[in-house]
Amino acid sequence: MKIFLSLLLIILSMIGIADSSLITYDKLSGVVPDCGVGFDCGAVLNSEWSSIGPIPLSLLGLFFYLTVFTLSILNYLDFDIKKITLKLSKRLKLKKNNILLLITTQELILLVTIFGALFSAYLVFLMAVIIEAWCKYCLISAFTSFTLFLVSSKLYLKYQKNSPFLLKKIIISVEHFLYVNIVKKIFFLF
Repeated sequence: MKIFLSLLLIILSMIGIADSSLITYDKLSGVVPDCGVGFDCGAVLNSEWSSIGPIPLSLLGLFFYLTVFTLSILNYLDFDIKKITLKLSKRLKLKKNNILLLITTQELILLVTIFGALFSAYLVFLMAVIIEAWCKYCLISAFTSFTLFLVSSKLYLKYQKNSPFLLKKIIISVEHFLYVNIVKKIFFLF
């Protein structure tokens, strides 16, 4: 099951890389992708919320998916990220009890995907309430981000033996929030 979940993280992050690469390429080329009937990608991708300064959100999404992909590969290979964090902490001259020295690859994947899922929830809220238009590719990215979070939380909860209770509580709270406020409203039409 661990191998399956690890491979699923890799595949989902590759889907996210492909999706965000397409949106980023089109955005930087000045092209609005064809979204099909019922979607208005132009309104979403050209809105004031589609970038932070000169940086398109899709480029940040690409960076997010590349990070998850890299961490997922390391997790699949059972690479101990503590080796990297130890070298990093020596270079940065951090204290020996710094949290970077204690974090595992699965915990780092989980933290990154929690951020991605919450940010995607915010972007879906913007599309629904503020922009009042839907972008098919943005919804694919949001769904991928939510699924990455669910898979990484399943992997973490199942295989992380010394998990702090607080982190488990945060995972359950985020999953509940996303289900009640996003998934339920989208799939059950408010």
